[in-house]
Amino acid sequence: LLAAAPMGSLPWGGVMVGVALLCAAGGWLLARSLPDPPGAGLARSAPVASVMPGAGLVARPAPSSSYLRALTSLWTERRVRASVLGYFGHMFELYTMWVLLPLILATRLQGAAISWAAFFVLGAGAFGCGAGGWIAQRVGSARVAGTQLAVSGLCCLAAPWALGASDAVFVVWLVVWGITVAGDSPQFSALTARNAPAHAVGSVLTFTNCLGFAISIASIEFFVRWAARAPLAELLPWLALGPLVGVLALSWLLRVPRPA
Repeated sequence: LLAAAPMGSLPWGGVMVGVALLCAAGGWLLARSLPDPPGAGLARSAPVASVMPGAGLVARPAPSSSYLRALTSLWTERRVRASVLGYFGHMFELYTMWVLLPLILATRLQGAAISWAAFFVLGAGAFGCGAGGWIAQRVGSARVAGTQLAVSGLCCLAAPWALGASDAVFVVWLVVWGITVAGDSPQFSALTARNAPAHAVGSVLTFTNCLGFAISIASIEFFVRWAARAPLAELLPWLALGPLVGVLALSWLLRVPRPA
């Protein structure tokens, strides 16, 4: 958006302030509209030690050790592991696709048109997130995330064909990819929060996000270096490895009902 705007008409400082205000407004809306989960107040007010009849003072586990045990659930608890692996596959693809998008568009466009097109393709992900959330209320987050991962993976595999297809096919391919590559992101947060230990959901989500962005950084570095040496038609299909891992992980969640 910044690159596409006429020089001086959209100063970067104003855009950053606008984004910051939108983030603050979003945080305020969440704080005002979403209730605490069951037991959250008890968890905040629970003492470190308590007195039990006939047993004297009983020590509770230190919060830090409790959180460390919760983080091990990323691997030891199968439902948490499935949702986290799905998220990692999503992060392997998402930001790398966004970084490579200007190179993809440069095969058809020039100048500011590349920036405008990239802005709208990235923005299509907002539709995927909103529509995915609406559908997830009816069929579940795992199905929505798995479907969007599968479609975005197919878009990766279709790259060699789409890059040489007509302009109409090229546009449809990018829009569908833009919608599905980002649209599953909220569903992974929902799945991880739902399956993580209740007393340490925040810690699990934070640690998972950190690992996910580390995967994104490694993926971006690898594919950008590869893009300098190879054609896009050769490297883009390999982004499908992320969706493949994610779909395989989520398939377990779809087969096994959530315990009551």
